[in-house]
Amino acid sequence: MDAFIRRTCIRRGFSLVEILVTVAVISLLIALFIPAINKVGEVAARVRQKAQFANIEIGLEAYSSDYGDYPISFNSGPSPTPWVYTGAQILGEAIVGMDGLGFHPDSILRRDGLDTGGNPLYYRVTGGIGSLPQPEQDANVQSRTGPYLENDAANAVRAGDIYEVPIISAAGAETMVLADMFTKKMNTGKKTGMPILYYKANSLKTGHATATMGSNVYEYTDNFPMLALGVPWGSGSHSLMPVFYRNTQDPRFTAKDQPYRSKSFILLSAGKDGLYGTADD
Repeated sequence: MDAFIRRTCIRRGFSLVEILVTVAVISLLIALFIPAINKVGEVAARVRQKAQFANIEIGLEAYSSDYGDYPISFNSGPSPTPWVYTGAQILGEAIVGMDGLGFHPDSILRRDGLDTGGNPLYYRVTGGIGSLPQPEQDANVQSRTGPYLENDAANAVRAGDIYEVPIISAAGAETMVLADMFTKKMNTGKKTGMPILYYKANSLKTGHATATMGSNVYEYTDNFPMLALGVPWGSGSHSLMPVFYRNTQDPRFTAKDQPYRSKSFILLSAGKDGLYGTADD
């Protein structure tokens, strides 16, 4: 009886070979499943990105309905030139306002958030790092339009959450941008997407090529100051300039270069790799 019990106990254990085979099988299964899981995540991000673009288009149509046109996509602002206001930042203000409380109808779309009389229209972030003046009363909130999208749909963040100061100026850090759905951990320590670039069509112009800069329906330079800030999450460089006009060319028209959506606007995400001007934009 004792010998039988001992033999039974021995049979309940695993040999070294069995353990190694089990580990090998588990490792193989993990190696097969991880790429599949990553692929599912990539597909989900692309779906969310398309949904965000659709929501932004709805918001811009609502803005156009209220103000008779889409917002501009570039404002050189007052001197000096660091006050330029790019399409990505203007899009953020138009959709949610500079403070998330909606767009102010007296805005002239300049980065310091002032009206023509030099009066502040928006509130600063509590403890913010920018130089926007602080309004003295709350009456301006009552005249706002929007926000045209709730933040879950807009994914609005401060530019300073993506780009470090002094990479971006303190005042620029206070401006809003709509971040895409391909999130990364930025050098700021925040996990967010890259700014969605916005280009408004100029229906008075007809060009669409690098060689016709200044007379194009869409101007690459509308977001160039944003691109010039570089890559805020690691290494790499944007290469949008060489491919912008090619990638936005409508292939149905071959007699003359013509862009997609020549009467409205273009939205552009940096895609999974976080770089503008690559195949996944």
